Amino acid sequence: MRASASSATLLPLLTVAALVSVSPPWLPAADAAYCGEDQRCGSVEIHYPFGIGRGCYLDTGDGSRAFEVSCNRANGTATVDGGWLELLHIDLTAGKLRVRSRVSSACYNATSGYMDDRTTWPYNSTAFRVSDADNVITVVGCDTLGYIGSQEGAVENRYVMGCNASCPGRGAPARRPPVAAAAAAAACDGTDGCCRTTIQKGISSFDFGFTGSNENRSDGLSPCGYAFLVERNMFKFRETYDATTSELKNASRGGGREPLLPLVLDWAVGNLTCAEAEAEAEAAARKNKTRFACVSENSVCVNSTNGLGYLCNCSIGYRGNPYIEHGCKGTSVGVVVVSVVLSCTYAIQEKKRLAAIKQRYFKQHGGLLLFEELKSQARQGRGQQVRSFTIFTKTEVEEATGRFDERHVLGKGGNGTVYRGALRDGRAVAIKRCRVAADERQRREFGKEVLILSQVNHRNIV
Repeated sequence: MRASASSATLLPLLTVAALVSVSPPWLPAADAAYCGEDQRCGSVEIHYPFGIGRGCYLDTGDGSRAFEVSCNRANGTATVDGGWLELLHIDLTAGKLRVRSRVSSACYNATSGYMDDRTTWPYNSTAFRVSDADNVITVVGCDTLGYIGSQEGAVENRYVMGCNASCPGRGAPARRPPVAAAAAAAACDGTDGCCRTTIQKGISSFDFGFTGSNENRSDGLSPCGYAFLVERNMFKFRETYDATTSELKNASRGGGREPLLPLVLDWAVGNLTCAEAEAEAEAAARKNKTRFACVSENSVCVNSTNGLGYLCNCSIGYRGNPYIEHGCKGTSVGVVVVSVVLSCTYAIQEKKRLAAIKQRYFKQHGGLLLFEELKSQARQGRGQQVRSFTIFTKTEVEEATGRFDERHVLGKGGNGTVYRGALRDGRAVAIKRCRVAADERQRREFGKEVLILSQVNHRNIV
């Protein structure tokens, strides 16, 4: 015999598909409004302020044409900065370009007796700065000091950055154990034919230089040294670079099988800070002329972290292109927030409704009258005779009786039907399901029946 409290089944929560809604990172249609369908070159997407052709890119007013992109339709190659930097990717939000780097080399010339067989890649950009956060100088060779020298500013303010790659006691790479070769490829710490080091902030013009003693070697190693700027973790050193004169040397001339070496450049609009540019734009607006680049609603100005200039970003909750009108569009973030709030509100309301139903059912089946009787007996000093009992949920009771299967009926009485049941721990019990108590007399009788049974010490009464 058991006392039970019925419970209502909680309705499933709303399934909100918008919670996993994903918006595209950019809005090509908005960009295309500036220059038709030409804003792609090969696999590279071109987003304003960059553009292909006159009128398709941002004119900064200084004649630099910094954001002009040239496209070779024959091979699908895009270039920037006057056509000498091959463009791989544009990041509007971070203000970065990924371009193809080139390898500079110097090899020992047996005829002259000097390392004068040089192929260098001077960098001189008025629009872009080498990202100090994303790139490293890498030097490959034996007894080779490779470096870059800055070219901007007064001579006394220029500086040199580089590292020395050496191969102490190393013979031909083919004779080295595989484990040592793998360690060398991972380290590139200067002791095994490869070194790398960081660069200074704000570099927009530099040239490569070499010193070393890679003379006519008899140890099977190359007489060449190599230096290049490359994106972090994008160059994998191989010992064969120190053993041949072809792999990296061909790459230095734009050929060979050498994999792509990307270089990350920082870009920004103009040479003013956000505050200066906004003040200038306000003054120009009074003359119906402005060059402020952040033209979309819901966009913000961000100062460049590498030199002069500023960037434009969409405000929080918006994505797209802040450099064009109406370019920043609302994302699914707002929908997600609303959906979460609605779901939480629904869950809270359902919880309250469930509690109210339980309370009503508990009262309907004499639960409150039972508690009143228990308190009355306690006040009269007879509370110690009352055993505690457990209130089970409707789900537990249905599980014990096979959902009140008629085959489990033991008998029927005036207040309800008695079923044979089994708890989860295997104990056999008798469960009485009362009829709906229409009046207080029936509720009180059922409550007293439960109270009397609670005073009986029997293993089948829980």
